[in-house]
Amino acid sequence: MPALSPAELAAAVHDNLRNLGLDVLELVNFRSMHGIHGPEEGSIEEPLTILAELWQKGLIRHIGLSSVTPAQVAQGRAITEIACVQNHYNLAHRGDDALIDELAREGIAYVPFFPLGGFSPLQSRELSRVAEGLGASPMQV
Repeated sequence: MPALSPAELAAAVHDNLRNLGLDVLELVNFRSMHGIHGPEEGSIEEPLTILAELWQKGLIRHIGLSSVTPAQVAQGRAITEIACVQNHYNLAHRGDDALIDELAREGIAYVPFFPLGGFSPLQSRELSRVAEGLGASPMQV
């Protein structure tokens, strides 16, 4: 279940710390829930402010963003330091090319999800050949 309210986010961080037996979480990725099928504009100020407060308390070492637009990245950077952005990106979904370039200039990591196409993989002949040779699926490779 997604943690959407400030109270749910704070509770989720504390639950993770307790369940993992840690004093600090190395990275918490905040996933914007504005869009169902991908990033969609909308404010991330309230939930990100809560995570920034937990960062200031030393409970989170780094904050990342996931499923966000360039405007949301800018909004996030105005609130706190952003360590990484994780969005859907691969050979067919290259809408973040400009964002990747901007993040690289700023020293912020871009961590694509589904870089090989996700659950319906973008299969090249080479990927399929390697998978077959290993007795594995393209997704496993």
